[in-house]
Amino acid sequence: MLRFFLQRTAIFRSLAALAVLLAVYLAFFALRLEEARVASDHDVNERLTATASALEQSYRHAAQMARVLSSYVSELPADKSAHETFLRSMLASRGDESIYGMGLWYEQGVMPFGPKGLFGPYVHVDLADRGETVVTYEWEDPDYWYPGQDWYRALVGMEPGTVRNTGFYRDGDLVYYTTGTSFLRDGKTAGVATVGIVLPTLVNLLSSLHIGDLDFFGVYTDDGKIIYKAGTDSERLVVADGSPDGIEKAVREWYAREGRSVDLRFGRPENFPLTAFVAVDRSRAGAFVFADMLPSAALLLSLWLVFATAFFLRANYVQQRAVSDRLIDENSDLRGEIKRRKKLERELQASRNELDALNHRLSYLAYHDPVTGLLNAQALVERIGELEEGDIPKAFLAQ
Repeated sequence: MLRFFLQRTAIFRSLAALAVLLAVYLAFFALRLEEARVASDHDVNERLTATASALEQSYRHAAQMARVLSSYVSELPADKSAHETFLRSMLASRGDESIYGMGLWYEQGVMPFGPKGLFGPYVHVDLADRGETVVTYEWEDPDYWYPGQDWYRALVGMEPGTVRNTGFYRDGDLVYYTTGTSFLRDGKTAGVATVGIVLPTLVNLLSSLHIGDLDFFGVYTDDGKIIYKAGTDSERLVVADGSPDGIEKAVREWYAREGRSVDLRFGRPENFPLTAFVAVDRSRAGAFVFADMLPSAALLLSLWLVFATAFFLRANYVQQRAVSDRLIDENSDLRGEIKRRKKLERELQASRNELDALNHRLSYLAYHDPVTGLLNAQALVERIGELEEGDIPKAFLAQ
């Protein structure tokens, strides 16, 4: 009964210790989860701010480069190589890795060379080798009529020095974003100076913003075409429509197909025709915190095992101590019983000795006179009877 009680007590204490440690762990887990949420919100806001700032800075830098091109082009001689050298030097000094290329696009007939009276040198970085620059001669292709391009028509009517962006458009194999302005030559509008950003350079810019553990972010254009999402190779993904609700729905469905339920945050730079979004996967926060706290969980489990072992060892010690105390008590009782029996033996022996002495005294008094000590009549009668029987003891004759 005692053993069962002690074991049950040890189990109850172990479970109580486990409950306390579990409560402590859950409290710390909730605290860490809240810290992770706050840190995630901070990272989200910082990501949106940094993305918007980077895009805005890229726009401003491109706009400034377009103004510089426009202001210097009138000083260039009507020479093909002089234009290319000027564009190469300007591209080399761009100071912004998101800028892909620069071009000077003349109105038809302004320059005395080129097919159909067109001249539009464009210098860009080699995406395969960022240290190299490439001069394109697409303007020499009779089938390429840049005056008919939307970006050209949007810029050629601008006041020189007034910068405008064209939005994103596809030209050939690349998606472009062009900032430009018109330029003068001999006092009249002679063409368009452009500074181009392409999707790969923009992706490099956005990917370089390492802020927190946010892999789920991207940007989309005003027409509702998502042009970049971290973790995808797609350049241009068309959503339902260009409204904020349609875009948000499309982004949520995008991540839902990946098995993630996300909270979305949006941010937009002042002049750049893009909206940045960050998708926060709250379900992953708990997993990250749990994985981060696994060493703590292992430590608490080890601590509980120590407590449980201590409780069971104590219960076993108490049980053994109780058995030992009981055996000691029983041994003490046995020693007392042995002493009592030895005393009783001594008393019985003394009583036996007294009886023997009394028997001897009675036997003596039965055959002797108490005063003289001589044989009495009873002894004489018994001995005469023995003589009549013919048996004369030698002891009697001796008397």
